[in-house]
Amino acid sequence: MVIIALSGCDGSGKTTIAKKLMILFKVLGFDVMYKHEYDYVVLKYLFKLIGEERIENERKRMIIERKRSVKYYLWPLLVWIDALIQYMYFKVFMKKKVVILDRYLYDHYLSFKYLGYLTRLTEWLYRRFPKADVNIVLWVDPRIAYNRKRATHSYNLGFYIRQTYEYLRLAKELNLPTINTQRNVSETLIEVLKVVLYSKK
Repeated sequence: MVIIALSGCDGSGKTTIAKKLMILFKVLGFDVMYKHEYDYVVLKYLFKLIGEERIENERKRMIIERKRSVKYYLWPLLVWIDALIQYMYFKVFMKKKVVILDRYLYDHYLSFKYLGYLTRLTEWLYRRFPKADVNIVLWVDPRIAYNRKRATHSYNLGFYIRQTYEYLRLAKELNLPTINTQRNVSETLIEVLKVVLYSKK
């Protein structure tokens, strides 16, 4: 079993590359599982109990309005616990699969950091979360990322500049390989495969 996790700023090509990678491994005969990291394991049941409308309202207050409340500082901890349960589940019950994660906990970490909802505890926990078997940070020129997402996202160019910098800095600190996705999809996929195939794990 191998867990391959792709991280990166919005517009860096995570979903495109993750799905291409899934198709390729399936063609090669592997048992593959694709999972978007925002597809929670335990928290999704909490969402059902609370109600979608209420969750959406809280999300708006947290992300758009930047409200300050204890529950918003608790949220990163709950996400961390959910991710740890998922990680342990993969390690125990997915031993014969190739698991491809479209985003990893590092993406949550930098999002919460940008929003200002991390405490010293959650900062420490996120940075010490177990690495996947293969972690890759995808990045691209912020102007390209902005143009790729401008039709569906409201962030300005400054957001993409800051987040790209944060991703590259985190990759350097945690010794994670980085791949520039400015080239075409096929070339990017080859670079990703090289990292996967030459990974020690």
